[in-house]
Amino acid sequence: MFDHIEPIPGQELGQIYHDRLSQVERFDAAGFYAYHLAEHHTPAVHSLAPSQNVFLAAASHTTQQIKLCPCIYVLPLHHPLRLIEEICMLDHLSDGRLEVGVGRGGVLEAYFWGSDWDVERRMNIKAKGRRRRKGAIR
Repeated sequence: MFDHIEPIPGQELGQIYHDRLSQVERFDAAGFYAYHLAEHHTPAVHSLAPSQNVFLAAASHTTQQIKLCPCIYVLPLHHPLRLIEEICMLDHLSDGRLEVGVGRGGVLEAYFWGSDWDVERRMNIKAKGRRRRKGAIR
């Protein structure tokens, strides 16, 4: 199951989280393999899950079998040491049911966090840097 916990007009935030946790419990009881939760930092647009670890830790407490999958950790927004510590902690809290995905994030996150949102330009800059490093090694 893929989720990003969208806003529901007229419903309190706490109730949305409570209802979604109940839904994950039902997925677990029904034998679903995995629950994937996207990390988004644009709540006004489409998501109420900026911290997957907090929500998945709560879900790990009330489920038994379903894999818990942060989908994805937006690496540019996390300190590496802090992220690996949280991943390890969540993996232990979930009794090894954590499956990790990582990535660079999307255009909206880049815009709101002040990064370059032009994906093609970023890819060209990275390719140019790789070519320079490759040439320096020879």
